Amino acid sequence: MKIFDTHVHLGKKRIIENNTTKADKLPVHLNDNNNTGERFARLAQKQGVFKAVVFPYALLSSDINKANDYILNAYAKNQELMIPFALISPELSERFSQGAPFRGVKEHFYVTGAKDPKVYAPLYDLLQQKGLILLIHPHMKERVEKIRMLKRDFPKLKIILAHSGRKWPFTGIDVADLILPALKGYDDLYFDTSTIRAPQTIADMVNQIGSDRILFGSDYPYSQEGEDIYPSELATVTEAPIADADKEKILFANSKRLFWEGSWIRRSFRSDRETIWALFETLTPQERKFLALDKKLDLIKANIRDERHIYLLEDDRGLAGFLRESGRSDNGAMIEEIIVHRDRRGQRCGERLLQMAEQKFSYLESKTFADNSAVIRLQERLGFQVVKRSPNGKILYWRKDHDAR
Repeated sequence: MKIFDTHVHLGKKRIIENNTTKADKLPVHLNDNNNTGERFARLAQKQGVFKAVVFPYALLSSDINKANDYILNAYAKNQELMIPFALISPELSERFSQGAPFRGVKEHFYVTGAKDPKVYAPLYDLLQQKGLILLIHPHMKERVEKIRMLKRDFPKLKIILAHSGRKWPFTGIDVADLILPALKGYDDLYFDTSTIRAPQTIADMVNQIGSDRILFGSDYPYSQEGEDIYPSELATVTEAPIADADKEKILFANSKRLFWEGSWIRRSFRSDRETIWALFETLTPQERKFLALDKKLDLIKANIRDERHIYLLEDDRGLAGFLRESGRSDNGAMIEEIIVHRDRRGQRCGERLLQMAEQKFSYLESKTFADNSAVIRLQERLGFQVVKRSPNGKILYWRKDHDAR
């Protein structure tokens, strides 16, 4: 089962000042506010999370600039998994103008507080113009009016209403009888399922607005004490009395449609095996020899089965590229194979895959036949250096260090 999670908090305690109080019983103060990028990437692999929208903790005590920087750093290292959102601030428009790769903004009433909404109007307008997304958690008293105001002034702004506007955490109160009747008529308005925990509410939502605008979210790492978050959040959807096709849309397909921009890199899943094999069939005998592919098919099958070490570049036509690595010490990796579909060659697909790996690992190594000119040109263009040759000169050993690590 593929999962696209639209609601994940990331950050480190060092960028959150210690001035919150345990007396506040809201979940934001009862949970661990130290969900690092590394920690979440491991969890996502274990839980089958395909992609995840990530953003900082919405705390007044956060250093928002540092929190947003942390998101970009985590995204750079996990481009196959994360879709980065910034925590809202009046100065955020400048970061977008400077090319920051945020795909949207998280707004939370904890952060905006009593500020005049007009302060954020330029940011809303920028998001609307660029087709970016506002994920918003309004104050309970303005859940309906805030969305109405935004849709009045910025009608084409894409909005995800966090928690579908439910009243209290871990319930579906108000969603079906207050929020949806008031807001279901607006275009480009989506509803995430995080912390609803009421399967019947999901069914009521599908009955009122269909399944196309409902998105799975976990609110990770926020939870009730002692529970395993993902099974609990997934059960809200999987146990809802709705069709399996609707569940698949909510868990994955709707979010993929919303965030798709023509291509992306992701890790492989078991269900990709036939597609990967079809890509291999496009290789010439000489290309298969360069890769020693036929000697490694069993190992590749095992990596696909375990959903590890393989990254895929997808575009509108399907699978465009394949990269498999094997881990090395000190967060390094050996590039075992890199394959680009014959119809996509010359479009920098291999370069994109290697650049992703370069950000993810501290260093990259590879070995090639000395007459594999295509891969040699690619690696030289990206700054790989030959560090050793085989005694007969037929095999070249390459390395590239990531200077930023």
